[in-house]
Amino acid sequence: MGYVLAPPRWAARSAPIYRRADHFTGLTGIDWHGWDGSIWPLRDGGPDRARRGVVLLSARGLGFGEQDSHESESPALHGAAYQGYRLATREVHLAIEIYSHVSGADMLDLDAAFARSMLPATSDSRRGPGHLVVTGPAGQRRWLELYPAHRGDWTMDHDPFLHGWRTIGQYLRAYRPLWTGDPLDETGTVFTAAPAGGAFLGGGPPGGSGPPFQIGQSSTLAQARASNPGEEPVWLTWDLTGPGESWTIGVDGHETTITTHLGAGETLHIDTDPLARTITTPAGQQVWPQITGDPWAPLPPDPPGTDQGQPITLRVTGGDGTVRLGPIHPLYHRAW
Repeated sequence: MGYVLAPPRWAARSAPIYRRADHFTGLTGIDWHGWDGSIWPLRDGGPDRARRGVVLLSARGLGFGEQDSHESESPALHGAAYQGYRLATREVHLAIEIYSHVSGADMLDLDAAFARSMLPATSDSRRGPGHLVVTGPAGQRRWLELYPAHRGDWTMDHDPFLHGWRTIGQYLRAYRPLWTGDPLDETGTVFTAAPAGGAFLGGGPPGGSGPPFQIGQSSTLAQARASNPGEEPVWLTWDLTGPGESWTIGVDGHETTITTHLGAGETLHIDTDPLARTITTPAGQQVWPQITGDPWAPLPPDPPGTDQGQPITLRVTGGDGTVRLGPIHPLYHRAW
């Protein structure tokens, strides 16, 4: 729901009061996606809310995360020099009511099903984290990967199956504290090398429209742009598809060269995220082929007031293979 400024009910110099505007649209969804595939519409309890549901009463931890600032000091100077920041692990607290007007047995089933979605994650892939997905008034989504963090402090002050409801305070932790937004392009962008001296085409599937730039088997440097509408740098994924012998990819002037033979149609997948950095061969093996140049660099946010994006550089030698830049998921500090 939105709010508009209304005239004060008292003296002209009094603080303003607010009233709801009927034509405003609020958040259209706050959904918990459990590790087990279940989806719980916490904002309104779901389509069966007249009979049973799980609803969000309040939430903490959806705004700016806890910031650790870095600084340097000198005994000869007053104060300190700001040296940047990092975000600590984010803690989220959800106050939730579980209810059923059907029966005590139905209340028990509903309570157990929701509790199953909040089981602690395991260190292997058997049981992973969940996601809290917030959908804004215009349909824009942001989500946060969350790990249930139970404290064992729930107090039972009535029989929930006799009365048909209970409230819980659920703690969760986000080890990646930034919110992830929907990508501008769900499939990424494929860049295709034309014959030597031709154009290197980008924008959508191979042969799609986009700004032309020159590349050939002579290793001419190609330049394109990629947009990051978020608030923080984003680590990219790349798919290199042969034929080719050497591949140079770069972001914002930082270039990395990978020397590896790829036959026609063979693809090398690269994830540059420092927390999940992998290079996967066409056979599905995790390797780290010979790499030279600058370390991997993330894609910075677009400069304020522009949507032209940041420069990326591409070079293929020994063939006319393609480079696919994976979907770019922007990162944000808040849920909206």
